[in-house]
Amino acid sequence: MKKPRGNRFRRPAAPPRPPLGPRVRTLARRGRPYALALFLAGALGGGGFAGWHFLLTSPRFAIRDLRFGALRHTSAAELARRLPLALGDNLFRADLRAAERALAEDAWITGARLHRELPGTVVIDLSEREPAAAVHLGGLYLCDRTGAIFKRATLAEVDGLLTVTGLDRELYVDDPASAQTLIREALEAAEAWARAGRRPALSEASVHPILGVSLFLRAGGAEIRLGRGDLERKLSHYDLLACELLRRGEQARAVYLDSLTRPDRVAVRLQPASEGG
Repeated sequence: MKKPRGNRFRRPAAPPRPPLGPRVRTLARRGRPYALALFLAGALGGGGFAGWHFLLTSPRFAIRDLRFGALRHTSAAELARRLPLALGDNLFRADLRAAERALAEDAWITGARLHRELPGTVVIDLSEREPAAAVHLGGLYLCDRTGAIFKRATLAEVDGLLTVTGLDRELYVDDPASAQTLIREALEAAEAWARAGRRPALSEASVHPILGVSLFLRAGGAEIRLGRGDLERKLSHYDLLACELLRRGEQARAVYLDSLTRPDRVAVRLQPASEGG
């Protein structure tokens, strides 16, 4: 196999051939190799077994190019190793449905569509997951926006991501649906926090089945305890408090916005003067 260039794997270019026509291209794109083979066998003047034999053995229809679409989180080289086909294989013998299933086994891939382009190209269109956060479950794992965990994370993959903590690994193993709901709750709180655009960056969202969500600031590590529900009202109270603390030159160590008995009140624990910076 030749060294990959970008998202494409190629053999040396074959001599130019006459165009095979729009009907052929349509059949190839629709993934109908047998209908395409019959059409070509007739078009090339080789009926019956001889025509089939030509299409299935001719070097003209050897796979010379695996053309991947844009990739963000994985590489063409890694995905190519999963394929049940390779450069040099006959284009008509290639099982594209099996290739789609094999690609879908990669943790990053949510869907794959393959089609043929004559005389020797397999086009591979993929959709990838987008990580929303790193989830701490004894180790770090990646989750998407629905709270679904899809792979163990590397340090490079979690760089810059929010970390969701507080989950019990046994809960995740015994009841993954409930764990996913808690992760989604933490993500929704972090998204509500970020919508204002002017609030400090977060490093962590901790979730508890009873106490709800607490957010932690990246700078200084202050805790913003939100509890459950009514996020917009609670965050508007935080904004008023933050302005007042800034005016007074003070910093909060913890802000408690989760009061059930007095939702109009906000409790604050201040940083000691020596730690306020």
